Amino acid sequence: VHVVTVNDYLARRDAEWVGQPLRFLGLTVGVIQGGMAPEQRKKAYRCDVTYVTNSELGFDYLRDQMAPSPGDLCLRERDPFQFAVVDEVDSILIDEARTPLIISGTASSNPEKYEVAREVAKALRKRVHYKVDEKARNCVLIEEGVVAAEKLVNKDDLFDPQDPWFPFIVNALNAKELYVKDKQYIVKKKEVMIVDEFTGRVMEGRRWSNGLHQAIEAKEGAKIQAESVTLASISYQSLFRLFNKLGGMTGTAFTEAKEFDQIYKLKTVVVPANRDRKREDLDDQVYVDDIGKWKAVARDVERFHSVGRPVLIGTTNVENSEIIAELLDALGVPYQLLNAKPENVARETEIIAASGRKYAVTIATNMAGRGTDILLGGNCSMMARMQLREKLYVELFPMKRAAWIMPEGFYPVDLSESVMTKVEEAVRTTISRWKPSVSEKPTSLDAAARIVDSELTELEVEERLSLACEKAPTEDETVKLLRSVYQLILAEFKDFTDLEKQEVVALGGLYVVGTERHESRRIDNQLRGRCARQGDPGDTRFFLSLNDSIFRIFGGESIKNMMGMLSLSRSDDTPLESGLLSNSLEEAQKKVENYFYSVRKNVFEYDDVMDTQRQIVYGLRRQALIDDDESIRKTMREFSDRNMDDFVDGNINESKPLTDWNLEKLAENVCIYCDQLKKSVTAEALVEAAGSGGPAGKESLKNFLRKAAVEAFDEKIETIEASGKGLSGLVTRQVLLMQLDNFWQQHLKNMDFMKTGVTLRAYGQKNPLTEYKLEGYQVFLKMMSRVRRNAVYNLFLFTPRKLKPLTADRLEELIPDRQTRRRQLQQLQAMKKQAPEWARDSQAETDGKKLSTVNLARLALNVRQLLRAREELGELALAGFGELRDSFSRAGLLTLGDQLRWAKSCADFELLEDDSGQEIYVGFRSRTVSMPAGEGQSKLELADEKAAEEAVQNALNDEDFMQTIDDYTQSPEAFLQKMKESAEQEGWTPEDVRRLRGMYKASGVDIDVMLAEMDEASENLPPAQQEVVKYMKELLATDSGTEAPVKKELEEKVKL
Repeated sequence: VHVVTVNDYLARRDAEWVGQPLRFLGLTVGVIQGGMAPEQRKKAYRCDVTYVTNSELGFDYLRDQMAPSPGDLCLRERDPFQFAVVDEVDSILIDEARTPLIISGTASSNPEKYEVAREVAKALRKRVHYKVDEKARNCVLIEEGVVAAEKLVNKDDLFDPQDPWFPFIVNALNAKELYVKDKQYIVKKKEVMIVDEFTGRVMEGRRWSNGLHQAIEAKEGAKIQAESVTLASISYQSLFRLFNKLGGMTGTAFTEAKEFDQIYKLKTVVVPANRDRKREDLDDQVYVDDIGKWKAVARDVERFHSVGRPVLIGTTNVENSEIIAELLDALGVPYQLLNAKPENVARETEIIAASGRKYAVTIATNMAGRGTDILLGGNCSMMARMQLREKLYVELFPMKRAAWIMPEGFYPVDLSESVMTKVEEAVRTTISRWKPSVSEKPTSLDAAARIVDSELTELEVEERLSLACEKAPTEDETVKLLRSVYQLILAEFKDFTDLEKQEVVALGGLYVVGTERHESRRIDNQLRGRCARQGDPGDTRFFLSLNDSIFRIFGGESIKNMMGMLSLSRSDDTPLESGLLSNSLEEAQKKVENYFYSVRKNVFEYDDVMDTQRQIVYGLRRQALIDDDESIRKTMREFSDRNMDDFVDGNINESKPLTDWNLEKLAENVCIYCDQLKKSVTAEALVEAAGSGGPAGKESLKNFLRKAAVEAFDEKIETIEASGKGLSGLVTRQVLLMQLDNFWQQHLKNMDFMKTGVTLRAYGQKNPLTEYKLEGYQVFLKMMSRVRRNAVYNLFLFTPRKLKPLTADRLEELIPDRQTRRRQLQQLQAMKKQAPEWARDSQAETDGKKLSTVNLARLALNVRQLLRAREELGELALAGFGELRDSFSRAGLLTLGDQLRWAKSCADFELLEDDSGQEIYVGFRSRTVSMPAGEGQSKLELADEKAAEEAVQNALNDEDFMQTIDDYTQSPEAFLQKMKESAEQEGWTPEDVRRLRGMYKASGVDIDVMLAEMDEASENLPPAQQEVVKYMKELLATDSGTEAPVKKELEEKVKL
């Protein structure tokens, strides 16, 4: 069972609360959170009940459709979708269904074009060169704009397919007019991050497609990242229809009952309220302009705050939340701000916990989507939990101390001395049990492993603390101890919050202020529903302006005329009251609802065409991924039969006489497809197989070719299997997966292009959707035909190659002398200068790079990470030199000789070549350790290597360190002086020498070999560098070391 929620907080909360009775009944409960490791995800999805957000579920499903091996699947291998219960079902299945889920890969990058387009967009004028369609969220270039843009970019045609500028300029205009900072996105650390329009949260890792995100990055002066290409996509409608059983709950579904029935085949049932509702929805206050509205909101909030009544102000975006915050600052009203900005998101739990307290004022963006209750008087259980968490986390995670300490006045009352003493004792006991002692160093591998295993993550501690703050049965003594002090804290807090709740109820409960109508009445009702929960009192009121988007975009002519008249007859501070206005507002919201329903329906109808194709491709892919080898071979034989049928159908017309059949051409095409068939498939053999022609002859030809192709296939399988047991299954599987992925990605691109163009068919009195279905079906048939043909064709082309280590003699043969290498480098640089302009631009980054130890260190780390990743995936930990070409170029290694010399100098890399001598590979050298230290020493050495790698990686990411490296590169004298100071003043021991060698090794350099080579070529080195080499050789030869009067930590010395 999948329980689907709108955000990570609700998924975790519900797994904690509802998980207790489920676990008591013997069921396993898992929860998926953003940023979880793949192994944790797999474990959670295999539980009986899994709590997960809609986006995490969708992206995990799409990632599974791109998995390279069965071990990479997150969801269950077979029938992963059985039953789904969707919380806030209208938010997930209605609101978020307008936008499909897309996984993208990087494509080409044109940062210069986006920057030029930004300047063009600045020069173009609204209504003169382009129109803005706020409803469709798109800018349209008119004829004058096209002419002006062509002059600005100095091009004759913006639509030139070889050098298109039109999409770049339109995206720049959209970024300029329709995407506003702190509304649709925020900028964090020079990175543009999307704000979810329904929840108000930042959407980590999500990007707009089709170049829009890059256009916004150019607008904000952020680094322009590479463009994206769609790898996999699915709409929420198609995703949730995969479940055999689907259901959900929400407080505001009835207005969308028709859509639930039409799209998802779900009936909507109204459940009576638990307690009578005491909420009063006050009349809307409508003002002529925004200034009057914001002043009225601020005055209203100040009035209720002065008597102590808690107020919640709901805004639609970050910008509006900061406008009202500035007005309250001017009035001296204290408040808490909850919006998408990171500094505010981090405090969400504490802000919500205290929002119902007396005198509390909370400003929140999209409060309706947060799914959290505001308790009058304050949430005593949450505050008690946070008090215990603060005491515990400050000790467990001291590096984040500031994040755990709550602001002054957050807790309703100071704990009594006796309770505080018990809390501190419980925390000390818990720390001693959960956190390893750092004063003792491990004396064995087992001791080291125990320390590593006992290091807790924040998520794990959160889970244990959650268990302690609930009532679920447990045998863990530490959890029981924490639970006892939690109950003591809760009791003291509850006495105070219960009294405060009575005062707040007497004041009228929570007062909710809406600052703008949403696109749907349903979302307005969700905001109103933040107050008057479970029979509590509460009031709500919306403050509106005639400039609000719902009036401006959907209001129609009557609203526009009224705006003109009323703006002249009313002052800014006077609210408008009119039956016509109220009716117009309701009509505008209905228009919005109908418009977005048509958008969702359009997404659904077009994706429904893709859904059938998606199920076929994903079904075949999963079959290739998890079926046994014989099943895969059976599928490939079926492909072979279909391919032969296609050859015959494409070359033979049975209605013509046999003499007109071009059997020679047929034989030639078949033999190009499969070289192994040249002996058996000849024109003479085909003439014999065709008999007297006609339909019977054509069928006979097909049977003959099918049999010949299957025999060739089986023979090829035997040849591959002879090179290694199980190799044929692995190769067949990978070939099929590769072809499916490549052609499916291209198919997605083609279908997306077709969807864009097919809308123009409406001008020809044709239904675009029908045309899309018909043409999409034909394109899909061609795509599947190519998959079948290429899968079998590539299998026939595959030739197993055996790898052998590169011997010293072979290396000497491949590495030319210094003069030859220099001549090769000069030739390469000359070729680059003669390359076309576009090629030189793409190489500009590497042209300016010099061969340096820093670049080689980066290269070694990158290659090592690549090999380790493949090792962890169960793949061969090898990388071909052809695959590493770009990495070599970035490091300044442009010739094969330089590349081989670098790999040879890396202590932990081994070089291999295939038996044909066509490719060279780099892999890990076998890690063997001499006895009697045994296996333990081997693992400890690997741990040391990893620590050294991390230290080098951190150094390379340190801008100050890199600047120091640059300075020393320019001045070997300064480097020598610093080295001497470090060694002579601080002491230099054999342990230092070992660590220094380890750091160089982590950088991909054997320091002894490098110094020996430099010593041999010392006549080519400047005198200062010769001194550096000589001094370093002396240091590395140190056996006993020198002791200095003052000793620093080893790590600090090595860093120096």
